[in-house]
Amino acid sequence: MKKFVLRFLALLLVLLMSLTAALSLTAAAQEPVIEGDASRLTVNKASYAEGEAIMVSAVGSGTDWIGIYRVGAPHSIRWTYVDTAKGGPGSGKEVNLRTVPNVNGGEPTDLPAGTYVIRLMANDSSDFADCIAMTTITIGSGEADTTVSAPISATYELENDTDGFATGTVTVKMPADKTSNRSIVMYWADGNGKLAGYTSLAKFKVTGETSTFTFGGNVIIPAGATRLLVYAMNNTTGELSSDYVTVELPEGAAHRGFEDSLGELFVMSDIHITLNQSNTHNKNFANMLKDVQALNKDAMGIFVVGDMADTGREQEYINMTELYTAAGKVPPLFLAIGNHDLSSLPFDEANALFLKYATLPDGTHPTDTSYDFWLDGYHFIFLGTDTAAGLHSSFTRETMTWLKDKIEENRDPARPVFLFLHQSLSNTVSGSLPGEGWSGVDNENMLRNALRSYPEVMFFNGHSHWTMDSVGNMFEGDKKLPCRAFNCASVAYLWSGYNVVTGEHLDGSQGYMVKLCDGKLYVLGRDFARGEWIPAAQYCIVLKEVTEPETEAPTEAPTDTPTEAPTDEPVDTPANDTDATDTTAAPDGTNTGNATEAPRSGCGSSLAALTMVLLLPAAYVVIKRKEN
Repeated sequence: MKKFVLRFLALLLVLLMSLTAALSLTAAAQEPVIEGDASRLTVNKASYAEGEAIMVSAVGSGTDWIGIYRVGAPHSIRWTYVDTAKGGPGSGKEVNLRTVPNVNGGEPTDLPAGTYVIRLMANDSSDFADCIAMTTITIGSGEADTTVSAPISATYELENDTDGFATGTVTVKMPADKTSNRSIVMYWADGNGKLAGYTSLAKFKVTGETSTFTFGGNVIIPAGATRLLVYAMNNTTGELSSDYVTVELPEGAAHRGFEDSLGELFVMSDIHITLNQSNTHNKNFANMLKDVQALNKDAMGIFVVGDMADTGREQEYINMTELYTAAGKVPPLFLAIGNHDLSSLPFDEANALFLKYATLPDGTHPTDTSYDFWLDGYHFIFLGTDTAAGLHSSFTRETMTWLKDKIEENRDPARPVFLFLHQSLSNTVSGSLPGEGWSGVDNENMLRNALRSYPEVMFFNGHSHWTMDSVGNMFEGDKKLPCRAFNCASVAYLWSGYNVVTGEHLDGSQGYMVKLCDGKLYVLGRDFARGEWIPAAQYCIVLKEVTEPETEAPTEAPTDTPTEAPTDEPVDTPANDTDATDTTAAPDGTNTGNATEAPRSGCGSSLAALTMVLLLPAAYVVIKRKEN
């Protein structure tokens, strides 16, 4: 009996030791493996449930920072500095990477199931060679669900099915159990499939079994489109459903094609030429020039709305000039100044450097960063900034009076006036809407007042990099600010507010081609990286009605004119009077500012009236973003 007890106890001891070893091995398998200086980075474990806090601490100072990346991605998704002086948790202190405020990647910021890399980076660097320590973690199963079910049905209710405009509402029905983490992606199509030469339309999120999207005014249905293809998309992987729903367009709903052009020009912004000619920004600029050359090498000009030089150094201007010269036969380059162009030198020196490389049509140079010229019968006006204002621009009353005088010069309300300013007015175009934080005119009431009587002004802004399929890409004008405004996106890289209101970095390169026609103009969004048109940004702006020839005696065609005479010198108004609008539907299909439109017969038939829209309160905040 005694021997039996001893043997039993020995066996039990062996089992306990085996169990302890197994548990130790399991625990070891779940411990994160730190590459590099393991003393500098601590992660609480290597595997997390979806939504679970990812607690990380790092030893660092100054501008050392922590970021979490999708495997293989060049940019972090979320990031934070280590040092408390820079807004971080502090050296050696834990922080939840799911909740740090800085976002920067073109990936879902809620960090769904998948594999990720956490890096501690040195001295504000985004070069992986400067990584101090890193580890790989998994969330959930580590594999994303790639099954994407197509929509059940879709309808498209056009406001007018013969005017060539897309204005109307798309309603999509999804399977009840296939709505989570899904978006809708649409394409214009013809009988052969997706319309050649066009990217997808703006995607919108699935909000339930039934989701809607409303096209804003001025967007045209491309000539040749006869149907709309509606896909579902997995938000995590970007994968589209293999099947789709087809919506047939009414006969004659598409635009009839462009009239004979009186002239063409290109407008873009934020090329951010760097010191290194092999940088993606520089390559995107060269690629844009190649695309412009193929579209119209004899156009009136390429107009860049600021931020030519990434850090404001002369070598960057020189690099830009070399790339432009190497492109061969391309339209002349005309420049507006941006905040990056002012970033490395004292204000007066930076302005002088800009003026050295900015040119007028006759080859001479402007004498001020706010300047103008006439070209082929059209007026082009550029606004700089009167004071050093960091990310923003700021103007004196004298400059605003100059601006009004210039708009009045040889004025014809049926002829567009082109106005270029790097920063946008708050709550007008993409990037300046509430919470987005990339407007930037300090005393904007004076500028609003200077523009309040001129619906013929076409106002182009850069600065935000917001993609052209974003909400509010075009501001359609309202009673207090009747000019049209356009977000110019960026040639260097893009920014998207689709997942996070303050935006996320995207690779890409976009701008506009503008066609001038009798009484109207077309502002056509272009994806330079793909060499395709952006269908969500194909606009027709009508400035006067043009009648078709008749057998009877012709009558004089009416023109749109301001309802009130131009005001005297602009006067500052209270901040709550700086109202503006967003006239494009939000991703959930809600309309964020449209009033009932006046009847119009459309860009396709050369007859239209101005769209009047409600007002939203002006507001902006400045959000720092990191190009990681």
